[in-house]
Amino acid sequence: MGGRLSVVAEGAGICEVKLFSRKWLARNSVRLVKNIHLQVCPLFLLFAVIANSSIAEETNAPSRLDKLIFEGATNFTKGDYDKAIADFSTVIQFDPTNAMAFFDRGSAYRAKGEFEKSIEDFSKSIQLNPASALAFKSRASDFSAIGEFDKAISDWNEGLRLNPNDALALASRGVCFNGKQQFDEALKDDYQAIRIDPKCDAAWNNLGWLRATCPVGSIRNGREAVDAATKACEFSNWKKSSRVDTLAAAFAEAGDFKQAIKFQEQALEFDDANEKERKEMQNRLALYQTQKPFRETYQQ
Repeated sequence: MGGRLSVVAEGAGICEVKLFSRKWLARNSVRLVKNIHLQVCPLFLLFAVIANSSIAEETNAPSRLDKLIFEGATNFTKGDYDKAIADFSTVIQFDPTNAMAFFDRGSAYRAKGEFEKSIEDFSKSIQLNPASALAFKSRASDFSAIGEFDKAISDWNEGLRLNPNDALALASRGVCFNGKQQFDEALKDDYQAIRIDPKCDAAWNNLGWLRATCPVGSIRNGREAVDAATKACEFSNWKKSSRVDTLAAAFAEAGDFKQAIKFQEQALEFDDANEKERKEMQNRLALYQTQKPFRETYQQ
């Protein structure tokens, strides 16, 4: 959330859930897969080139495997996901027990927004390597993106069991609790994430958005929302429209519509938002111009 909630994998997009309906999911699913793991995946994929070299040595075509793994990683980082999928699929044909190859292909499917396929590949990767915290968290982010919050929380729990000091994973699980309207649990995860990493802009962003836009009055707090959203902007170097969008919502909740309008207009100057996100920001700007704050609504 956060102007759109912030969760995993900053890098792949999808589709305001006026009613934690398709609108909420659509807006927030973008953030559900845009905060953690796609930042990690390109580097992880390149590490896979080295890690898989031992597998290549055991085949009759080591140079071909190395080449395919490297090309898959390169195509992924270039955004040519179909070619990356083809490369990793061939690796899997050589070695169907290669957990990294399934993870890598799942990452490419996720980047395309094909979550059923990415979940299937992450599940296979987990089956082959149940100690991979990253695979659990990647699958969790995809369950989040399609609104399967209970399954997502289960995977976040396992990922956090394997790596308990992951602030972004806590922030991501908090988004799932938000989606289930378990706002106190969402706040707990945001605060815990911030304790672990005081510069976690995703956690500050989520906290600011929840304190600014929650339909439950006891959860909203304009002053805290402004403080949290300001930190989210600072820790992301004022370079993310979602953080500035949250700051605008926070000022609106605090009753400072002049600042809300200023920052909403600023958020619209960024080029990192897709067409749907820009439309939602424009709708919020129209609200602030009529002296009205933005409220999330959820489907019962």
